[in-house]
Amino acid sequence: MMLGELVGELYQVQSRMKCLVILDDIWDVETWNSLSPAFPHKKAGSKILLTTRIREVASFADEQCLHELRHLTEPESWELFQKKACLKSDVTDFRLSTEMTVLGEKMVKHCGGLPLAIVVLGGLLATKRTLGEWEMVSRNVDYLMKGKGQGGVPVKIVLELSYNDLPYHLKACFLCLSDLPEDEDIRPIKLIQRWMAEGFVSLPVRARVGEVEDVTMLDIGMSYLDELRYRCMIQVGQLTRYSGRVKFYRLHDLVRDLCLLKAQEENFVKVVLMGEDSATTSSSLSSSITIRRLGVYCKASRNVGDNRRRGHVKALRIDETCNLHHVRSCQFYSFGNTLEDSDWQHVKSIFMSFKLLTFLDLEKTKFHGTKYKGYELLEGKKLPKAIGNLIHLRYLSIRDSEITSLPSSIGNLQFLETLDLRYARYKYGVKITNIPNVLWRLEQLRHLYLPGWDICCVPFWVKLRLDGLSKLETLHGFNTKTCDVKSFSTLTNLRKLGIIVYDLEHLALILESPCFSNSNGLLRYSTFFTGGSYQTREEESLLRQVFGYHHLHRLFFTGSLTELPDALSPNLTYLSLCTNSPRLKEDPMPTLEKLPNLRRLDVQGGEWKKTICSACGFPQLISLELWDIDDVEEWRVERGAMPSLLDLTIRGCKKLKEIPDGLRFVTTLRELVTYVASQELRDRLRVGAEDFSKLQHVHSINNY
Repeated sequence: MMLGELVGELYQVQSRMKCLVILDDIWDVETWNSLSPAFPHKKAGSKILLTTRIREVASFADEQCLHELRHLTEPESWELFQKKACLKSDVTDFRLSTEMTVLGEKMVKHCGGLPLAIVVLGGLLATKRTLGEWEMVSRNVDYLMKGKGQGGVPVKIVLELSYNDLPYHLKACFLCLSDLPEDEDIRPIKLIQRWMAEGFVSLPVRARVGEVEDVTMLDIGMSYLDELRYRCMIQVGQLTRYSGRVKFYRLHDLVRDLCLLKAQEENFVKVVLMGEDSATTSSSLSSSITIRRLGVYCKASRNVGDNRRRGHVKALRIDETCNLHHVRSCQFYSFGNTLEDSDWQHVKSIFMSFKLLTFLDLEKTKFHGTKYKGYELLEGKKLPKAIGNLIHLRYLSIRDSEITSLPSSIGNLQFLETLDLRYARYKYGVKITNIPNVLWRLEQLRHLYLPGWDICCVPFWVKLRLDGLSKLETLHGFNTKTCDVKSFSTLTNLRKLGIIVYDLEHLALILESPCFSNSNGLLRYSTFFTGGSYQTREEESLLRQVFGYHHLHRLFFTGSLTELPDALSPNLTYLSLCTNSPRLKEDPMPTLEKLPNLRRLDVQGGEWKKTICSACGFPQLISLELWDIDDVEEWRVERGAMPSLLDLTIRGCKKLKEIPDGLRFVTTLRELVTYVASQELRDRLRVGAEDFSKLQHVHSINNY
């Protein structure tokens, strides 16, 4: 929206209902002035909460309602410090000695009750286990504080100290975050793969010579991330909903400021603008400055504007005046903008000029001239043949971009370790990716992410070969309709697998491959999309194998199934069962509720009349969907079942007349949704009806 449209829409929303509006991190009075017309001040009931680090902004908005956050008291400061200083899981028995306690209390006082300073100091000392190391840190804190005098800024001092204490390899890893836009999500695996491409991650010598077979570069990189987290240089942003792993990290604004400052001091990275705004505001880069890393912001945006105002981004243009021949890393940030044809020419020039490039990320880039039909991408861009000139390239991503075709010259990238061709199907619609049948030549490839459903191999009459990729550790989106199943016989090093299987013959060949053998034991995590009709003993045996694999974490099954296998993988976190004729004959809940790690369950189709969820069953389940189980008439939930359930969806199930009484004990439940349910059930869920009292603790109840 344009600003006027946004203001008008916000005003209309608040005119219709009471609202709590939160404006987080406002930096200047101009920003507040541009948004303030959106708020009908005379409207009773609505409230605005505005946060800022600048008193002038808060006073200008409303001087009468100013609330300044207080500093922590000394006991509160010490409690927070202890939590961080004793954080590491490998030292849970660690206790502070009397001498350490005295030193710690002294250092915490220097933090002046500022939480961020206390947290970072605690993270720094979490890596120190001896009194001598604590004394050294204490002397450094004393020295820096004296140098700054009484007006010193404890947060900046502690951050500087923490950065200086980083090992050399972690300093380089940390500075890789300096081209990130403000508040950008940091995906762990992608960041580690960048470190790998730039040579910041290396295996221990014993692992390289084969003494330790199960240690990978990703494992080492993950330990680097853990170290930065323990030191509080990065923060956990969000956990994945169904597995509990870290989905992304974040940088605190002040930590990011430090990262930008250090990157500038060391000429570590240069952020440039590309697009219409840079043409009029650009300035040339000095040819005497050797640039090794580029962060490319595509067109002006709120992120660019904020950063430029704070001196973090220069409006520079990629052209022949720039000394870019030594660039090793190039990261694009699109901000949802579309690049013009002239910008596409600049992008193509990268493949001609950046001969030493090892990392190239074109994720989410969009281009003028691509053709859509509704949300379906009909015609996109083709990656230039010159990509084959970048023989040092180790990482290449066109994820969620409008690049839909790869040239055969991609087979020249003999050092390529990561190739990411995924796209968000639900967001961008169908996109056919033309992939030349040359990927089997990329012998150093370790992580391959295919689009999954919409692959067109070139030439189209053959299947995509992956044989020869013996070092491959991650394979995502392998589709048996478009990929050669025989390739699995050579994929002996797989750790993570996502696969789509359409028929039993292909499934049998895959399960016979070395990566599934007990002697291999390297495969840690797999996702199966599979289906078919399992009726003979041989077919049932295949199904039992898949359901029972220890490394199976997510399973999406669509097909004929009359009986659920008894042995299921205890590591399953997501299970989707969609059975058609013949369907499951018996209630699967007594088997499924025993899975200790199951967090999401979708069950569609079945021919049983009674469903029972026992006490203590489904200990980790947070989402449950029941679809079109047309024969079920009774559902009983015992007290203590599903203690973590957040979301419940009932679709169809037209013979189900009432909600289980036991749901009144599932106090975590926040949302109940029914689709095309029986009229009796819908009536009982109305306010004041029979079942409504069971669900008074549920935040949202929706009938469709």
